[in-house]
Amino acid sequence: MGLGSAPSSRAQDKKTLKLAFLEAENRNLQQMCEDLQTTLSINKNIIKSLLEGQKKQSTSLINGSSSTTAVSTSAGTLDYTIS
Repeated sequence: MGLGSAPSSRAQDKKTLKLAFLEAENRNLQQMCEDLQTTLSINKNIIKSLLEGQKKQSTSLINGSSSTTAVSTSAGTLDYTIS
């Protein structure tokens, strides 16, 4: 086989497998990135609710009340109570 000849079938198969692997890896990394963005959004909402809850808690200590907040995710709903 000379320098200018087409790649062998074996070399082409190896490149095809590598390409398929890299495409799958890319999809996995994109999904992971989306999951991390969702997690970040949920965490921001929880922090925001907790900070708002601290403000409310200082006024509700006299009344003895608490609040429950639900956060929806692709995996289901998370409930947490701020007392």
